[in-house]
Amino acid sequence: MRHLPLPIARARYGLSQAELARETHLSRNTIWRLETGRTLPSYETREALERALGCKLAFSRDAS
Repeated sequence: MRHLPLPIARARYGLSQAELARETHLSRNTIWRLETGRTLPSYETREALERALGCKLAFSRDAS
C-alpha cells in the first residue's frame, strides 16, 4: 500500500485544512505544520488523520 503525503491525500478528498482540522479535532495550524514538515504527528494524530482520509499517510521533517 502506497503512503500519501498529507496535502495530496487532503486534496484528493477535496478538504480544506480547516475542514480536515474539524474532522480530526485538530487545529488548522497543526494541519499546516504537518503539511509543511515543521512537525511530525504523534501516533494518535496520525491515526486520526488516516481514519479521516481513509488512507495511509507519509510524513517527513522539513530540512530547513
